[in-house]
Amino acid sequence: MKTFLSALQWALFILAGSLIVPISVATSYGLNGAEAIAFVQRTLFVLGFAGLLQAIFGHKLPIQEGPAGLWWGIFSLYASLGVVLFGSSNETLKVLQYAFLLSGIICIILSVFGLIDKLVRYFTPTVIGTYLFLLVAQLSGSFLKGMFGLDGKHTEVQPNVFILSLIVILLSFFIMKLPIIGQYSVLFSIVCGWILFACFGLSNPITPVTDIIRFP
Repeated sequence: MKTFLSALQWALFILAGSLIVPISVATSYGLNGAEAIAFVQRTLFVLGFAGLLQAIFGHKLPIQEGPAGLWWGIFSLYASLGVVLFGSSNETLKVLQYAFLLSGIICIILSVFGLIDKLVRYFTPTVIGTYLFLLVAQLSGSFLKGMFGLDGKHTEVQPNVFILSLIVILLSFFIMKLPIIGQYSVLFSIVCGWILFACFGLSNPITPVTDIIRFP
């Protein structure tokens, strides 16, 4: 039972961590509901496929295969800068798509010739720590807007969303202090958060779909 709860918590943690990035990017670029859902679906499909490759042919470790922080930071940076440089969010996304395809090819070439190991020494803990600090500072606005209930439909703070978000955070810290179930604080917080938001009518209804898979 202990192993099952730990595995379930880790799976939900990976899922939640993988969902945050595409949702945040979709919000930053003003995608509508259908476009945002399609973007999240494609992200999860790619991450699932990458996870299978790592489990079968790669490191075979229970490591989260999620969008890299650098990937997330670049999209968030160009959400405002790209409109000035390229004229619109759609053009910015096209440019970023080409840039990531090109960077992927470059990474493959560097890996084949063994140059990655020579570049790793430049990414010291100080460099990585500074980058992560700046990334958190840049993206904290998206999390705060979500806690306050601010989105495309609401421009004012939603008290019910803010209070429930605060309750879930405090509940997480409380559970973390308990000796027996403290290690499952993330799992209990996610479950309790879903239940609270559903009871207060703040959860979005599940939209039925007929297609198993849809290509972009």
